[in-house]
Amino acid sequence: MHGCVLTARGQTIERLAEMIGGQLAGPVVDRTNLAGLWDFELQWSSSYDTSTGQDYPPVEAALAEQLGLKLERGKSLQEFLVVEHVESPTPN
Repeated sequence: MHGCVLTARGQTIERLAEMIGGQLAGPVVDRTNLAGLWDFELQWSSSYDTSTGQDYPPVEAALAEQLGLKLERGKSLQEFLVVEHVESPTPN
């Protein structure tokens, strides 16, 4: 099998969103309002070839099929760090 496997114990859905965001081209924001700690396993791939059936489904499909969660594109305010100036270190 080819793909990614994420197994987590006692994690929040917000933490799951952060982990999935690391695999995608942008951040994932938890808007489920699900509280508490969860155990889950998620298996996905960036590509899925239905002719061989050997790869895991794409992450969007894996979230829906395996965890019952829907990933939707949208806009959200995000905090980020801006580096405005960098200097070379001085010799000792």
